[in-house]
Amino acid sequence: MKPLILAAIFAVALPAASAEPVDLILEINGARSSTGQIVATLFDSDKSYMRRPSLERRANVSSEGRAEIIFDGLAPGDYAVSIFHDADADGSLDTGLFGIPSEDIGFSNNARGRFGPAKWKDAKFQLGDEGGSINIRLGRAKRN
Repeated sequence: MKPLILAAIFAVALPAASAEPVDLILEINGARSSTGQIVATLFDSDKSYMRRPSLERRANVSSEGRAEIIFDGLAPGDYAVSIFHDADADGSLDTGLFGIPSEDIGFSNNARGRFGPAKWKDAKFQLGDEGGSINIRLGRAKRN
């Protein structure tokens, strides 16, 4: 009986093993030129969404208007991604009248915003224990 009690105590006292880090692969398409770079930002909560990215990555655009970006070493969980085609390679999203992006943008789940970025609930996806790959298509910001 004592070994069973000790086993139960140790099972409760030891923390559960956390999941192994996984990779998220972004397959991006729809860039209208191969100039500049794609900038991808990863968010891990509604609170930080479009305010404080967890990570940022950049990649060159192929002649076919595509790019691949890998976020490695992530914990499984909920995330959202925002991307833009920094066509002039100045490091920031160019905007025009009323702050509307003049460079192409995209979000995970190919979510689209209305009068601003896509909402967290629309862009959010779950990254599982095996990691994953998502496709994002670049496009113009909606102006209506």
